Amino acid sequence: MESSALAFVVGILIFVALAIQQWSARKKRAQFMEKVAARTWALEKNNVTRLEEQLSELESRDPGFDRTEFLEFALQAFSRIRNSFSTREFEGIHRYVSDSVLRRLTAKAVVDEFLERRYAGTFQVTSHIIYMVDRDDDLEMLHVHFRLTERGTYVSNELDHETAIRAGRTSSKANTLSEFWSFARRGDATTKAMTRKGVCPNCGAPLELAATLACTHCEAILNSGTHDWVLFKISRDMQPQRTPRKPIEGLSELKHRDRALNRQVLEDKASLVFWKWIESRVMGEPNRFARYCTPEAFEKEKARGTETTRHLTRAAIVSLDLARVDLDSQRERSWFRLRWKYWTEDGGWQLRSNMLLLERKAGQTTNPSRGMATERCHQCAAPQSDRDAIFCDYCDTLLSEDWSFVGLFQPSEFSGSSRIPTASPA
Repeated sequence: MESSALAFVVGILIFVALAIQQWSARKKRAQFMEKVAARTWALEKNNVTRLEEQLSELESRDPGFDRTEFLEFALQAFSRIRNSFSTREFEGIHRYVSDSVLRRLTAKAVVDEFLERRYAGTFQVTSHIIYMVDRDDDLEMLHVHFRLTERGTYVSNELDHETAIRAGRTSSKANTLSEFWSFARRGDATTKAMTRKGVCPNCGAPLELAATLACTHCEAILNSGTHDWVLFKISRDMQPQRTPRKPIEGLSELKHRDRALNRQVLEDKASLVFWKWIESRVMGEPNRFARYCTPEAFEKEKARGTETTRHLTRAAIVSLDLARVDLDSQRERSWFRLRWKYWTEDGGWQLRSNMLLLERKAGQTTNPSRGMATERCHQCAAPQSDRDAIFCDYCDTLLSEDWSFVGLFQPSEFSGSSRIPTASPA
């Protein structure tokens, strides 16, 4: 009897001890979460304060800039570009996007056409705010955070647009998405009156057509970023990072040789080349890539024949950053850290990390009017009627003399040496 009573008392004590331990653990966790919340609130408050200071500084530099008007412009660009995912009609979005963003969209459309499918979807923006202001020596950037709900799926190419949209709306559930859209313009650009009202941002002349690529009066290239904001990056879920202040090896010397060049233009060109590589690999048509690569790289692509790379039909750039510039008397080479992914047959994303290498002849310079319109001729800045043309329609310049693809290499092959690795893994 006494042993049973003792066991009961011991059990009660153990229960009370465990209860006190759990209560103490919950209290410590609550205190920890309060500290985290306080730090998070302070961080968010600091971010809001910093953003407000940066926007005020922008408004001081550019009295014509208006936050509300810019957000209206960003929403208009977002809606038109997003609608083009389903319609495949890209003419009306040229003025809003850099050439690399346009190439990403058109490459996807070409691949979908090849696979006899099309994307059908609808969306609704629930909020959009200016998330970050950034600036480097050449450009200023505004990053806009969009939250939206989307319904969409892939359907047969045989369906007309309206039928496809209905199918996409009914066959998929609504997804909540978070996207960051990054806009840039030249650092000394200012907002002209009535810029958003269908007039040239440089001279103020009316622009007759929505698809206009250049002003017919002053010949300003509308998607160059020289005179007005242009979309240069779309990131899903990944927050934009501020421009690194650490100098990039070789870039300063290259900019001394070529004063119209800047880091973002180089990265835009690299992105454009990557998407053209994806398109040619998926289609099994190396000639589509001829204008964008060196003769040696093109020979390697041709050696693949018409082999198609189906696993690249869904690909995305995670990040692409200029890592180093190598200069000698013959060539100028730019190395980029590239993180990208593709959708596997197993139903998951495969992440890849590579070094992307572009090069051009030493002594080439950037046409200052071209800016972010990096698919135009590097000599005369003229657009090409055939995007896969080898020679410029206007000045007969060999277009592959611009920054051209050398290869994709393993990060381990990238070293302090300017030597090019002997093999490309891609």
